[in-house]
Amino acid sequence: NAASPIVAVRVATTDPKESNPEKLSEPQIERLKELSSNFIEAPSLDEITSALNRKRNGAEIWPLLLLTALLLTLLELYLSQKFSQEK
Repeated sequence: NAASPIVAVRVATTDPKESNPEKLSEPQIERLKELSSNFIEAPSLDEITSALNRKRNGAEIWPLLLLTALLLTLLELYLSQKFSQEK
């Protein structure tokens, strides 16, 4: 007996009232820009892909953290010198 492969099929039906394929009007686009910081407006698929990749990568915070650590180290050195002086 040869083992037969198991095939699973899933079907999802969505409510057609939940999606509207018509292009948004300019006032609707402006309203979305006001409401959402994640609004991406791009005319081509390549631009959409690059915009999504930029959002996914986020901002690098290591330079800010490095600068903060450096400033705290300098502050600690200054304070240790100030309070360890002989009187």
